Amino acid sequence: MRRLHHSSLLPLGAAMLLAGCVSVGPNYSPPSRALPSSFGETPAGIRPEAVEAAWWRAFDEPALDALIGRALAANHDVGIAAARVEEARALLGEARQGYLPQGGPAASYERRRSSEIETSTGGRRETESYRAAVDASWEMDLFGRVRRSTEAAAAEAGSREALLRGVQTGVAAEVAATWFELRGVEAELAVVDEISSSQRESLRVVERLQAAGSATEFDRLRAEVLLRNVEVAAPELERRRVAAINALAVLVGETPQTFRPPHAAASSEALALQTIAVGEPAELLARRPDVAAAERRLAAATARIGVATADLYPQVQLQGSIGLLSGSL
Repeated sequence: MRRLHHSSLLPLGAAMLLAGCVSVGPNYSPPSRALPSSFGETPAGIRPEAVEAAWWRAFDEPALDALIGRALAANHDVGIAAARVEEARALLGEARQGYLPQGGPAASYERRRSSEIETSTGGRRETESYRAAVDASWEMDLFGRVRRSTEAAAAEAGSREALLRGVQTGVAAEVAATWFELRGVEAELAVVDEISSSQRESLRVVERLQAAGSATEFDRLRAEVLLRNVEVAAPELERRRVAAINALAVLVGETPQTFRPPHAAASSEALALQTIAVGEPAELLARRPDVAAAERRLAAATARIGVATADLYPQVQLQGSIGLLSGSL
């Protein structure tokens, strides 16, 4: 009977070892990207190279870099998305703990007084026992439940990271667009001020010529009309400038009353159009935060199918304890 017992354990042990390499449920495969290598002739200013994550640094504008940094630090949507990423990473760490033994130190003390019926004549009625040990248990991941749980948690963390990148990109783009709107309006105001000064000087010249009899009233009125046509554009430009400053204040989390936009570096050169790297068409599509997040959610859902399937199978745990019990190891 003993020989039969040992012979029956061999197939069982082999089956358990083979099962340890099995992860039930479907294996995830990313969706196919059946896209052409190009969408036609590459437009001017576009190159199919790796994309720079901090794209705004290509403008070499320290004031813009500082504003975007302040906006990313103060934006509540970015903070919420970052907190969700930290939550997902914590859940991933918790899922990975399934690979490790669980347990910890344990201690107990018991003092018991037996009744007269339970003790023999002359025996001790009071007994004491104590225990100090380290207990541990480990789940044998025979069907891949822990592995699939870890895969799902990792994919969910990737989805949260993609959503965070999407929020950060949106905030940075809004700050950059508002900043260049402000710079453009300020440049227009400078041009209007310069033209106004020139037209004002022309009006004075015409008035002197009229006083000397070399110009008519019509000449003076025409010069004055030209000056007023230029000056009338200034209030609208000033309104746009204030609106841009207020928008920047909201984006960086400050009140318009206390916000002061940073001064841009003075430059006599016009802002040059930068060549933009967009990568290959398939990569450009995959980099979209919503597409990347959806792909990672699909991977997480696929892994959870394996978790649910593994729950249909038995779970095998190994438990152990080492320590002292009433003075004996």
